[in-house]
Amino acid sequence: MGAVALMNERLPHEHFRTGREGPEAASLRRVWLFIIAITIHNFPEGLAVGVGFGSGGMQGGLPLAIGIGLQNAPEGLAVAVSLLGEGYPKLRAWGIATLTGMVEPIGGLLGRASSHCLSRCCLGVWPLPPVRCSMSSATKSSPKPIAADIRTRRHSD
Repeated sequence: MGAVALMNERLPHEHFRTGREGPEAASLRRVWLFIIAITIHNFPEGLAVGVGFGSGGMQGGLPLAIGIGLQNAPEGLAVAVSLLGEGYPKLRAWGIATLTGMVEPIGGLLGRASSHCLSRCCLGVWPLPPVRCSMSSATKSSPKPIAADIRTRRHSD
């Protein structure tokens, strides 16, 4: 939450009701608000891919990487086209669009590292939920025969 509060304070952004906020909000074009939003949006996608590789190996990470990679192409194109519409040269628009996606590998490395650390730290905890579930299902089915057996003993004595 602290990171979100810091970004809210330091990055220019726009609200529906209050309008533009942040540093130099009055002079910042809407295109750059869009570019910053896409860049911020790419970081959690990288985290998801990193966690996928960290917890599921190639089977968990590769489908995520392919899916997110495929949807990143239109995002980058949208950034480049919006910059071209503002009069930026083609090479500079392409470079900026590429840079918006460069936060994703950083998020991926962080997601991979965090899932690896968590799996090492919590190694002894992961087997407990299935044991608890099997214990609860065993106790749910067994009280009826025991209760029936107790009733028949009382009446037979």
